[in-house]
Amino acid sequence: MKTLGPVKVDKELGAPETIYYIFKAQGVNLLTESTTNRVTTLFLMASMDGEPGYPGPLPHGLSFSMTRDQVRQAIRAPDKFKPFYDAWEQGSHIFRVEYKSGAIKMVMFMGG
Repeated sequence: MKTLGPVKVDKELGAPETIYYIFKAQGVNLLTESTTNRVTTLFLMASMDGEPGYPGPLPHGLSFSMTRDQVRQAIRAPDKFKPFYDAWEQGSHIFRVEYKSGAIKMVMFMGG
């Protein structure tokens, strides 16, 4: 985690089972199990409200400027969806895309 730069650690969010690491300068957040430090969720954030976003490539050829329809065309119809997100399941893993103002706000990878 040192290569991601300065980190804010939130031991209260989801406590006591999880620890939330926020790498604001890189637009990356991690959720880990507090007893094993196993990463359970990876968040890649879009640039919003003057905060930097994740600068790297997104899976499936996605970009943060894509609309929900473009995301669905690039991947496929989601397995689950709500007004603000689409989710695709593969075994015990979930790939989730959240939207705000018509574009991708965040991409999440959740493991089982």
